Parts: sequence; structure tokens; C-alpha cells
Amino acid sequence: MQLSMQITSNVVKMQDLRRDLRDVEEQVAKMEDILNNVVHKSELSNLILDLSNPQLKYGFLLLNGQLIEVNLAYKDIYSIAKKSIYIVDNYIGVKTLVLLKDVPLLVEVIIFSDNIGKGLHSLEYQDFCQEYPFRKDNIPKIRCCS
Repeated sequence: MQLSMQITSNVVKMQDLRRDLRDVEEQVAKMEDILNNVVHKSELSNLILDLSNPQLKYGFLLLNGQLIEVNLAYKDIYSIAKKSIYIVDNYIGVKTLVLLKDVPLLVEVIIFSDNIGKGLHSLEYQDFCQEYPFRKDNIPKIRCCS
């Protein structure tokens, strides 16, 4: 009788142990998923070196974790817009407008700017509108702020 009770107790303990092991396996799997998404120091060091390179000081930014030339980044961002693009900048120039030529035709573009310095002049804006007539129905709207 004692032997039977001991065996029963051992079976129950083994079942508990199996359940605990399954829980541990699930937790380990979750931790592996989390660790797969962690950025490692070795990955950051190259990025930090790139950003500290004086030749790349201006005109580059991070997009999707990669160092990319600013104009290419803006073109990429503008080209994936679905409904509208709002640009808030204290200086708008012809270069800004030229980057907007790649915006999908049905996407509304609104620019908020106080247009400081030698910013965009109305003549340059009119030239843009004439040069890119395919955007006729959706020419960027510029709202000046002060």
C-alpha cells in the first residue's frame, strides 16, 4: 500500500514537473523572440562611426535603420504617401518642390512655412507649376505662418 501511494505521488510530481518544463520552454521561446529584435552593440558601433564621419555630417539621415542621403529619403517617404503629406519647415525652396514631383498624383500636399531668409518666391512657385503640369489638379498648397 505504501509503495502504491509513493508511486502515485511520484507520478503526480512528474506530471507537475512536465507542466513546469513546458512553461519554461514557452518562456524561453518568448525570450528568444525578444532577443532577436534587440539591437546589439556591435551593430550600433558601425552606425555611430558612420554618423561621426565629418564627410557625412550634413545631408544624411537614418531611415529604417540605414544611413541614407536626405533627398533619397524624402523621395522614398513622399512616394509611399497614400492620402496627404504635411510639411512643416521654416524654409521652403525650389529643391523642396522638386522633391515633391514624385508624390503620387492623388496625394494632397500642404506645406506650412514662415519661409524665412531667401525662401521660395512666388515666381519660382509659378515656374514649378508650369514645369510639372501633370500635377495641375494637385499642386502643393503653401500656407505661410508667422
